[in-house]
Amino acid sequence: MEYRLTPLNFFCAFLVGLEIVFFAFPDSSKNEYYGYQHVYLIPVIIVGFIIDLVLQKTVKKNSWLLAIQVVLITTTILLNLKF
Repeated sequence: MEYRLTPLNFFCAFLVGLEIVFFAFPDSSKNEYYGYQHVYLIPVIIVGFIIDLVLQKTVKKNSWLLAIQVVLITTTILLNLKF
């Protein structure tokens, strides 16, 4: 199996980079009123990578994989917004 770059993989890698910036440069988030709430992203990132691996092993067509992952990312983002 060839591991492909997918939207979920890219999004999780972006979140890993964000967490590295938060931990390496704590002054960058001193005006953030959420505190250390971003620490809860770590399990979400790990689960995202696992879901990506499982989807890549089960779904063979790139178009279906892209559609499933875009819906999954959009749903996750919309469920975390305050209206």
